Amino acid sequence: MKLAVSLCVFILFFIQGCDFKSSSQSSFLVIAVDSLSYDKVLCNNQDESNKHQGFHDLCTESVRFTHAYTPSLMSQSALASILTGMYPYENQVWQNGSNYLSSFIKTVPEVAIEKGYRTAFFSGGPTIFKKSGLHQGFETFFDRLDLKLDYLYRPARENFKLLLDWLVTRSNTTPFFSMVYLSDLQFPNVATKTDYGELRSPVQQGQLDEINESLDYLFNALKRHKKWDNTNIILVGLNGQSPTEKVKALDLSHENTRVTMLIKPAQKARDLGLNWKIDKNVSLVDLGATLYDLLEADIPSPTSRLLDVVSLKKILTSPDTYWNADRPILIESGWPLWNEIGLSRMGLRKGNHFIKYDKDIKVYNTLIDRNELYPIGDKDPLWDKLTTEAEIIFKQLNFMPFEMQDEKLIEKILVAKKLFLSKSPDKKTIYQIEELSKKRFWDDQLKLWLANIALKNKDWSELKQIAKQLNNPLWVYVANKNLGKVDKPPQKKCGVLFQLNTQSFQRPSPQTCDNELLLKAIEWILEKESYAKAVKFEKFWREYNYYLIDQKIGEYNYINDLQWDVKKSLPSGPLLVDLFLSLPKSRSYLKKLNLRIKARE
Repeated sequence: MKLAVSLCVFILFFIQGCDFKSSSQSSFLVIAVDSLSYDKVLCNNQDESNKHQGFHDLCTESVRFTHAYTPSLMSQSALASILTGMYPYENQVWQNGSNYLSSFIKTVPEVAIEKGYRTAFFSGGPTIFKKSGLHQGFETFFDRLDLKLDYLYRPARENFKLLLDWLVTRSNTTPFFSMVYLSDLQFPNVATKTDYGELRSPVQQGQLDEINESLDYLFNALKRHKKWDNTNIILVGLNGQSPTEKVKALDLSHENTRVTMLIKPAQKARDLGLNWKIDKNVSLVDLGATLYDLLEADIPSPTSRLLDVVSLKKILTSPDTYWNADRPILIESGWPLWNEIGLSRMGLRKGNHFIKYDKDIKVYNTLIDRNELYPIGDKDPLWDKLTTEAEIIFKQLNFMPFEMQDEKLIEKILVAKKLFLSKSPDKKTIYQIEELSKKRFWDDQLKLWLANIALKNKDWSELKQIAKQLNNPLWVYVANKNLGKVDKPPQKKCGVLFQLNTQSFQRPSPQTCDNELLLKAIEWILEKESYAKAVKFEKFWREYNYYLIDQKIGEYNYINDLQWDVKKSLPSGPLLVDLFLSLPKSRSYLKKLNLRIKARE
């Protein structure tokens, strides 16, 4: 009996020893949030609304960096800098499209795996997907989305649930390195609910409140699982937030490049939480270097490196800064080059000064011009000194001054945001689209948007006018039928189906009409037997829903300044089936379809 007891005690001691050994390595959780500017999480002790929320928990136990800057406005590039400790010019990831991280670069999670960590990445949606190459070193990279009309992303709470499930099943007794990417703030007009079921206003603040509440849910769960104290938790914005009258992808000002960054270091449960702020400039590249350093790995130092990168590890134990306050920090946007409307736009932060490297180079003193509205005159000796220093750096990096080559595209993005952020565009917005369509006479997409508006508003005269501009006789026919005029549809392609003979319909050959969506709709409409009719409607709806989702993706791409890697031809104009269902004889079926759309939303 004594031997059995002793054996049990030995086994228990051995198990506890194993647990202690595995937990002696601190874990890492990086929460990267798109559009989280520096002023979204102020850590104001007087703000009672943040008490018992996730932001408050981090603020009370973290080092807060008040002047953290992203190296790139492109989220994919900014995240690549965190994962590599390199600027975009060093790791060659400078945009959100087919610009992949090289497999020759050893990322932070690859280092973590070598040191025995379990690794996982959870993406909430655009713009971070596995195809970017950012999956290197992550055993699990979860970016699969169940797209819905009202949710083109995975909300923060759902991402955190996936993380917690993974922690329980894959990393319960071993240290972990995990990242969660949240895209919630890119969807300002999606209404969220509080934990009590109350509906928030469909504005960006509502999304921010949802993230705050979801972080509270996550942190409480980490505390219950005894993973809070021994985990380095980092909340970081990948870029900021510009006013709606600016194109965010081009805006290098501090409001769009200065981001939230809070680091809660791992510590023993009995230790008091850290709580200080650092006001010197840092870059997210420095955050990447810090992660290497915390993992006790060599910080990457490419041969092309011209700018100082520092680890912030020491600042997590003492608030004394040790780097040069005036060291240059590079900020860029590869968006113009990606969209073929100019070279990449570049800027440098040096202490309190910002140098924007446009063809007409500008220097701002943020001490006296906080919003960077009034550049220093070129007669000022300081202007000459700063621009000379900046130009030396830019020339060494082979960067050229930025010059916009398509101002009209900026106008298009700004008016598109007004159009797609409103459920019903006002007359002023429609007029602006019409005027821009005249300036961009080659851009048929603007006319297609006007056609969508005309169809939705049943403005048949307007639809007819647009149809003539686009030389679309089928649209003219639809407009005339709704205006009560006798007309005959064009006999080419699917036009023959618009004068449908319900008694003798046979599915046409692909040469006559190859539009499957229209054919599925007609088969649904003509079916007599009730069960078969319901089945055919569901088949049609499934395909039509995919189209609606594609349209919505295109709309949000414009809302987010064309920063997503999707077809820029989206959103498009009316489908053949939209036109068919708008005919007087089809209105009862259009009503049924609209009821389904409304129910889905």
